[in-house]
Amino acid sequence: MLQTAFHILIGTVFILSIFFGILIWRQSIAFERKALIAKKRKEEFVRQFEIELAEAKSMADPELDGAGDEVHKDLNVNKVQEVNS
Repeated sequence: MLQTAFHILIGTVFILSIFFGILIWRQSIAFERKALIAKKRKEEFVRQFEIELAEAKSMADPELDGAGDEVHKDLNVNKVQEVNS
C-alpha cells in the first residue's frame, strides 16, 4: 500500500514536471516571437530616424552636404594619432 502510494506520488511529480516543462517551452517561443517583432520595430525606427536626421542635416546646411563628415573624420584621425604618439 505505502509502496503504491509512493509510486503514484513519483508519477504525479513526473507528469507535473513534464507539464511545466512544456508550458515554459511554449512561453519561451512566444517571448522569442515578441522579441523578434520588437527588434524589427527598433531597427525600422533607427533606420527612419537616420533618414530624418540626414534630411534635417542637408536642409540645415545644403552647402556642406557631407563635407562636415570629412572634417569630423579628419579630427578623429588626428585624435587617434595624438593618442598613439
